[in-house]
Amino acid sequence: FKMTEDKEVTSQIHGFHMLINDLKNENIIVPESFCDYKKNNKHERKHKNLEDAIVHIRTEEKHRQMDQLEEAKEINFKANIAENEAHPSKNQKTNKKFFKN
Repeated sequence: FKMTEDKEVTSQIHGFHMLINDLKNENIIVPESFCDYKKNNKHERKHKNLEDAIVHIRTEEKHRQMDQLEEAKEINFKANIAENEAHPSKNQKTNKKFFKN
């Protein structure tokens, strides 16, 4: 859901409330990754209005996406290191020893 400048605010709010009701009717469940977020948010003493909650959730989601991206880069980096160690470069000499029987 995204608010735009070219539509009336009341119609957009009505659309947002319709979306919330649809989510409630569908029994949408929060993903597992948000369980800790949900618990921490539940125990906060400060009450948030709708705008604060939306900003907070978007920030949390961006942080999770950045964490996933960093993990993917780290895995890719480790894979490249392992691949490079398995195949020595042309500049490196290989020490092959031959044994006679």
